[in-house]
Amino acid sequence: MADAKITELTNLATPAVEDIIPIVDDVAGTPTTKKSTLQVIADLFAGLTQTLVGKTLTSPLFQGIVDGWISANETWTYASASTITVSSGAAAKYAVGDRIRWKQGGAYKYGVLTTVADTLLTIAVNTDYTVATPTAITDNYYSHQINPIGYPIWFNLAAISMDVTDFDDGSGNQPSITKVRGSITGRLMTLHLNGSGYKATTNNILFKFTAPLLNTSNYSAGISIGNCYLSGNSGAVINVGSCVSYGATIYAFLNANITDNVQINESGCTLIYEI
Repeated sequence: MADAKITELTNLATPAVEDIIPIVDDVAGTPTTKKSTLQVIADLFAGLTQTLVGKTLTSPLFQGIVDGWISANETWTYASASTITVSSGAAAKYAVGDRIRWKQGGAYKYGVLTTVADTLLTIAVNTDYTVATPTAITDNYYSHQINPIGYPIWFNLAAISMDVTDFDDGSGNQPSITKVRGSITGRLMTLHLNGSGYKATTNNILFKFTAPLLNTSNYSAGISIGNCYLSGNSGAVINVGSCVSYGATIYAFLNANITDNVQINESGCTLIYEI
């Protein structure tokens, strides 16, 4: 079909990537008609980045794995067992309460951010996961979501030291602390604590301890932040009360006095406070 217009050519309903198409090169300079293949054109468009303005996305909105995690796309390095060095400008990218995960060989480790500085991320200290040295950090991600896939929600914490003037082991030493675990959502910490021992001094104070990560600027006066209980040898709950914050110190006040040296088979509290 000599000297035919393109519009007059036979339509090809199923083109192949190796098919040849005409193309005008250097349109703004010296236009020259050349040829190319559909594969070359497809590769060209695949490498372009397009910004959508005023467009409506239709199903499927997302393809692949949507698990709540965002690649950090930067190098993280060990600073301490609970801190990670990152690129400058971290406060514009990360926030207190963000979940993070990373690998140092083997499975993922998880943490929750309690402080974000310009080049340093601090995670809540726990006994489940720590930043190791000198192992390189790989596969690093962060999330603004509450519960991205795989995140543990609760972390086991180090045993809390009690004021033994009110609660001890019967000999003036630390009582047995059987559980301390914490969960952080945004800037709120939920703390679960359980232990056993003996009442020291007759009064209504079950125990006193320093709460981990508590933001003392908002708890200078007595503010109720949770509840507490204790049970005797029979296992039945024999007293309940409230937990009150005086700065970082938590007082667990019972509804009635407990006599000195009474065995406490189990005691515990649940607290919610700002970090």
